[in-house]
Amino acid sequence: MKQFNAKPIFVGHLNQNVNCYDKLFDLKIGFTNYELYVSDWVEIEDKKDYRGKVEFQECKITILRGMNEQRTKEVIVHEIVHALINESSTENLLEDKEEEFVERFSKVLNQFLIDNTNFHERIKG
Repeated sequence: MKQFNAKPIFVGHLNQNVNCYDKLFDLKIGFTNYELYVSDWVEIEDKKDYRGKVEFQECKITILRGMNEQRTKEVIVHEIVHALINESSTENLLEDKEEEFVERFSKVLNQFLIDNTNFHERIKG
């Protein structure tokens, strides 16, 4: 079984212009191992004005370098929600409403994670 790098992200490091494309760490989403990257640009269909994206075939999430801490966390959670939908095979249920759902749901999930940092500890029982 693959071990995951559990080091925290120091968002200030994401703003340093070291390389245009840097791997941050691994995430396990569903049964799939994803890699999280930060980049100087995020391109989707020849447009470079995105904050993040998930590449399902490559199991890769890329976020834009240089965002403030709050926006960076929001974008990471947003892209993780896209991956969760893909891993749960529910994207067809959302049809053409996936982006709207992800945008709304990821904001609530992000705030839940902020407000309940010890959630897993509290439910262990």
